Amino acid sequence: MTAITRVLGGVAAVVISLSLVACTGKGYPPSVIEGSQVDVAWGDSLSSVNVASVAGATGGNLDVEQLTRSQFVRERAGKIEFNPTFGTVTIEEEAEDSFALAYDLEQPLWSDGIALDAADLLLAWAAGSNFFAPDSEAPEDELRFDSIPTGMALSDEIPTYDEFERRIDVHFARPFNGWESALDVAVPAHVVGRYALGIDDPMAAKTAVIEAITGSDTAALAKVAALWNSGFALGEDQLSRDDLMLSSGPYRVETVDGESDDPAQRVTLVVNAAYVAEKTASYERIVLQHDDGENLSDAVGAEYDLVQVVPRADNFESIRQLERDDYGVDDIDHGVVWVAQANTAASRPLSDSAVRGVLMRSFDRGDVVEAGAGPWSDIYPGVSSVVFAPGTDGYQVAVEDTGFTAKFRSGGDAADLRIAAGVPEGIRICVLYDRGSALAAGMFASFQAQVGEAGWIATDCGSDMPEEVVASSDDWDIYLGMKELPETADELRAQWGTGGAENYSDATDGARDDLLAQLEVETDQYRARDLRVAIERTIVDQMVIAPLTIDPILVISDRDVEGVEPRSSRHGTLLDRAIGWRPYDAEQSNQDDQPTSPADEDDDSGLF
Repeated sequence: MTAITRVLGGVAAVVISLSLVACTGKGYPPSVIEGSQVDVAWGDSLSSVNVASVAGATGGNLDVEQLTRSQFVRERAGKIEFNPTFGTVTIEEEAEDSFALAYDLEQPLWSDGIALDAADLLLAWAAGSNFFAPDSEAPEDELRFDSIPTGMALSDEIPTYDEFERRIDVHFARPFNGWESALDVAVPAHVVGRYALGIDDPMAAKTAVIEAITGSDTAALAKVAALWNSGFALGEDQLSRDDLMLSSGPYRVETVDGESDDPAQRVTLVVNAAYVAEKTASYERIVLQHDDGENLSDAVGAEYDLVQVVPRADNFESIRQLERDDYGVDDIDHGVVWVAQANTAASRPLSDSAVRGVLMRSFDRGDVVEAGAGPWSDIYPGVSSVVFAPGTDGYQVAVEDTGFTAKFRSGGDAADLRIAAGVPEGIRICVLYDRGSALAAGMFASFQAQVGEAGWIATDCGSDMPEEVVASSDDWDIYLGMKELPETADELRAQWGTGGAENYSDATDGARDDLLAQLEVETDQYRARDLRVAIERTIVDQMVIAPLTIDPILVISDRDVEGVEPRSSRHGTLLDRAIGWRPYDAEQSNQDDQPTSPADEDDDSGLF
């Protein structure tokens, strides 16, 4: 389709946006304390700056992306957070067979001073929609972008655009759940135009990208896709270092010492002087030192200012002492729940719902968790949902509406209940768990003892690779392990839909499939929540899985670092809210004086 407007607005936007930055000596906002640095022990590595690609969406890359990319929306711990500083995404049309979204940028900049505009949005659309290779899953298709699947794939025509307004309008074949975060503005269009299409002038390069997309120029698009797919990986040397490390977030990557497979890789982030938002950083630099050692808590205050630690029995005393000595110790989670999951395959004893229900009432979930967690049991909270994380919108609604507590409460002697239900004594159940995990081993010991008292025989089927066993075979009856809390409708279908790729319990329910289909097209967050609650009710009714606890992570910070308030999230837990970190002895910056809205109490609008 043709453009609405063909006025190059990028240059004007650069002038306007730069004028908003109150400068220090290096052009930083006044909140930045020049020379300040925070050193972070990091268990991951940086391998790519394009996390919208399948290959680039690793934990370490996503950590860095939290600070180096701005987005319209982020989803954190089950909550949608809009970023009005970056722009707005709004529904323009909604019908059963038609859906339209408008993406409208404010005045964000890349760190080289070039404005984000319609070219960047169109490139993100082309990559996310795979509009030009819609019928091919073959990786060798030269027009195929290796992008993370989102609802953007439902886009059925080339968007209209307005360069002056920095806006695109995208049409879809139908509504879809998760529309808020479907567009990932991952890489700069002017860099793609420079290296894929050979145009050095940034504005001309943007225009070339726009024309390739709107004109369906397959020769140019093949070059664009090739660069998008691989050019933003470290070590490929397709881009100059400066162009590879461009940022639209509060920090940019200054240096990377060591390849992604280097056990001592060191990534230095420095404040992005071109970043314009209501809230800006205090630390000039954040240094991420790859270190996955087991005794990182001992290095806080010496080697590192901030570490992320897995709680273990052997570090309990030392971490508790750090907490008593006023070091920051926060327990958060990464969106994973420990479960006791039943295998309902026809060949297994728990295929019978009556037998399964009796077993699931034969053990106390809190006792299982306490036996595994040991001294850390206070940071392993009991949970009652496999669809919602505790504290998120919908969790308490789900617990109340599904009747989970009543269904899973034994209400009497477990052996007597088994006898009353007509379930014979001595049924053998194979319990799969990670034998290398002290937590899992402790859980198994408690589970085995409890169900044993009720007349079951729980055999030890521990494995070094339990995730592979549960995913590929039926050689188990109960899986004591971890399961990701689903964030999207597609993930929920994969876990609990008939034939779902991750439906390891083999549990089927026609009503649940209908609810999943409704969720896929639901755009209202409250109706979507209620559908998810109804889906969980079907799971609870089947007594196929007992959630046990959320898997925690400890974030420990030195006394010299203030403002460390990480949130639970599947990705980016360590660096979440890093823009709010500040040195203890620093004067209060303008952070405390910046305007706030009611939403600021719960989210970090503008910290994208």
